[in-house]
Parts: sequence; structure tokens; C-alpha cells
Amino acid sequence: MVILIAIYLFVILHRFKWLSILGTKYKAGCTLEIGTDEYDNPIFGQVLKICAVNKNINDILFVVSKLDTGDFSG
Repeated sequence: MVILIAIYLFVILHRFKWLSILGTKYKAGCTLEIGTDEYDNPIFGQVLKICAVNKNINDILFVVSKLDTGDFSG
């Protein structure tokens, strides 16, 4: 399952191999927390692509594939 975090029409998307934001380096293959489930457990996704809208560093898009984490019961 691939999740596109934002949708932009009629703009130019620029793809990056990696990106550093506030000292954190993001690259394809890294894992991000993309949300929480109904029990407040984290949902993780693996980054497939990193894009910026019109080279604007304030409009970064992470294209991710949701990871199956199993369960968090201990």
C-alpha cells in the first residue's frame, strides 16, 4: 500500500535522493512514523521517494509504503 501525503495539481515536483531537515537526514528506504492507530500505537512507513513542490523546501512530500508492524501487545 502506497500513501501519498499530499496531492498537488499543475506543479513541478523535484525528486531528491536525500534531504536534511533540522539535522535529521531522510532518504529512500528510511522508516518514518506516519500516524497512530485507534489504540495510539504508532504506524510506520518506509520512504519510497522524497519530492519538493517547485523546489520549495517548505513543501516536502514523502511518498511512503505503509509497513505492517504486527501487534504491540506484550
